[in-house]
Amino acid sequence: MRYLKGTRDWSITSGAKRPLVGYSDADYAGDVDTRRSTTGKAFLWGGGAISWGRKIQATMAASTTDAEYVAAAMAAKEAIWL
Repeated sequence: MRYLKGTRDWSITSGAKRPLVGYSDADYAGDVDTRRSTTGKAFLWGGGAISWGRKIQATMAASTTDAEYVAAAMAAKEAIWL
């Protein structure tokens, strides 16, 4: 409750100085059973997180670079939607 009381005036602000910022990452073959990679993504606007998530990739990546490209593509789709 103390945290909520202390942060009740915080807000997400918009404007030219606060662009949409996105991050993505992948772990290559992180799932031990299926050897599939996991994608993580987060988008911030005005300093606050507005979208985030993680998902196991549908295909098995052949390399770390493949896993990162798939993660970047998933994040790009989300960025276009936002």
